[in-house]
Amino acid sequence: MSWTLPPLNNEYGRITKGITKAFKEKALLLAASPLFNGNTDLSSLKNGDGTQLVNQSFDANKWKLAADAAKAFIDEFVPTTYKLYIDPTVTTDTFKLGYLSCRNVMIKVWNEEWIFGRTLSSSNGSDNSQYDKRPKHVGFTTDVQGGGALGATQTIVDAYFMKNGLPITDPASGYVSTAGYTSYQAPFDVQARSTYNQWINREPRFYVGITYNNSYWLYQTTNTSQVITKMEFSGNSGRTQSTSDVSPTGYIVRKGENTANAGLTAGVQIRLADIYLDYAEALNEYDPGNSDILKYVNLIRQRAGIAQYGDLEGQIPLSNTQSAVRDAIRRERQIELAFENHRYFDCHRWKTAMTTDNAPVYGMNMYANGDAFYVRTLIKARIFQQRDYFWPIPNDEVLKNELMVQNPGW
Repeated sequence: MSWTLPPLNNEYGRITKGITKAFKEKALLLAASPLFNGNTDLSSLKNGDGTQLVNQSFDANKWKLAADAAKAFIDEFVPTTYKLYIDPTVTTDTFKLGYLSCRNVMIKVWNEEWIFGRTLSSSNGSDNSQYDKRPKHVGFTTDVQGGGALGATQTIVDAYFMKNGLPITDPASGYVSTAGYTSYQAPFDVQARSTYNQWINREPRFYVGITYNNSYWLYQTTNTSQVITKMEFSGNSGRTQSTSDVSPTGYIVRKGENTANAGLTAGVQIRLADIYLDYAEALNEYDPGNSDILKYVNLIRQRAGIAQYGDLEGQIPLSNTQSAVRDAIRRERQIELAFENHRYFDCHRWKTAMTTDNAPVYGMNMYANGDAFYVRTLIKARIFQQRDYFWPIPNDEVLKNELMVQNPGW
């Protein structure tokens, strides 16, 4: 597989009108979010003259400003400049279309969904993260070997929906929580193979995002037929192969892995799906019940090849309460924008990090083979304190400016 840049111009990566307006919308969304909008936990953060550095009273109009900025962006640039990327090679298979669209939006560089991207400065055009997304694959040629150290957690694995669009916690989802294996053909595979029950019939974005044990490697070459990733203790990508170049969790991030096109690698920073979800979030906070909220969330789900929210046949009912819709939007952001450097900052601006980042990390048992590998295992216990919402300002910087105020708790 190879991609070529569309014949537009040679301004890729430069600041455009669309990029500046996207940044404006992002700034307004951050200002409206709970971390900076009526956050009384930061009452002690003041200038020397007593001026509060974070407003202590919630202002709903901040959400309106963010929503208006997102809608203005959409009205001006969609679809003439930007639109959701839809893979052109599949027309009838909704599941495969969702998989290819969500995979290729990340690796078909400078496609129509990209608003702001980062070009690489390395001499060979390679991306260091590619090595960490590629499993160790000992015993195969170097073109399929990597470090595989960019591990995904059990939390994100469980967050992905099922093929029917329902969460794994819904009894109607079809999720198989028990141990065992099923012969299942993933959308990236050439045949069915034995797959752990909890990973079958998941939504397309799961197969875009996660390399799991006994999965077919995405980029086979003429020199490497049937490369299967084995992360069990003695596997080709297991603990016996390396002390560092293996997954810490038994899962590896796959999203954005672009071995087949390393020479044209670039990284997307802002894309249209992000703007759609920003708009839905801001609108739900100041005008809950507005029909545009689910409209734009559903555009994301439709592209992903899963059922939309609504009351029509084939849709997934969703309570119209502000809280339920807020949870749905946040879940959609977690999945759609997974591994794109959003989740950490989202949880901070929502002030949910005391829960999300103050929790144990689980994965598979990397020190076992066979059935024992699939036992959910504590990988790391994490601690998050109130002060961790902001990093400390280096003391040298504080000493340089007598007006500088250190962040609370440091």
